[in-house]
Amino acid sequence: MLLVGALIGLGLALAMLAIRARCWAAVRPIGVISLVLLGLLSVAAVLFLFSVGAKGSEGGIAALTALVILVLGLTLVLGLMVLVGANQAAAFKLPMWTTCLSVIPEIVVLGLLLLAYQSQVAAPASRAVTAEWWERELAHRNSRKAKREEIPEQYRGITTQMLNEHVKTQSDMAKHGLSVPPLVPREVENAIRNAELQTMDIGPIPDRARQLQIGVDENSFRKGAVGAWLLGALACPWIIRKRVLPPWHLPTA
Repeated sequence: MLLVGALIGLGLALAMLAIRARCWAAVRPIGVISLVLLGLLSVAAVLFLFSVGAKGSEGGIAALTALVILVLGLTLVLGLMVLVGANQAAAFKLPMWTTCLSVIPEIVVLGLLLLAYQSQVAAPASRAVTAEWWERELAHRNSRKAKREEIPEQYRGITTQMLNEHVKTQSDMAKHGLSVPPLVPREVENAIRNAELQTMDIGPIPDRARQLQIGVDENSFRKGAVGAWLLGALACPWIIRKRVLPPWHLPTA
């Protein structure tokens, strides 16, 4: 998954580089619209968090936590925007502020790709593992129930310990020449012992190895996508700048 994520991240970086290098007329409005939408969404999120926080102490704590996460997220987005935008503006000799703004939708697309992997690949795989375990667990419970139901109702209060004690009593009385009848019929005794043995069986264990691997794959995809995108966005402009001569470049550029 590391390689898959890296290819996707690098592809996104190269696609946006191509847009900035060849379709500059579309970059400016994209950047402005992205900034406006980001501002409106931020304001709406803050207002929503304040409305949630006004409902009580627990809501206030949750709202404060979400507000901190929102601030950190915006800080990260703005930091990446300036880092990538300034780098590409210097490489292609583009207007810096407009180039920085055009990075916002790129970051949003990257985030949507990560979210899509989590919701469409990782989460279904994790649910499948859980569903498989639950199916085996349900079969195990039904087997225990079926074993228990093999015991006639009037004998269901008798345990293996009681049977063993009765066998010991029979043995002791036999030494004195006395005969003690069995506590239950032989087939009932077998059913009781089998039912108790079934309860001692360890039930199916969730496939933790697969769950762990799903998490590892998701982290690898994230690292590959983000790392390759950042590397491509920072390094590729300087690699291809001499082959890209947009109309705004000076002859000496």
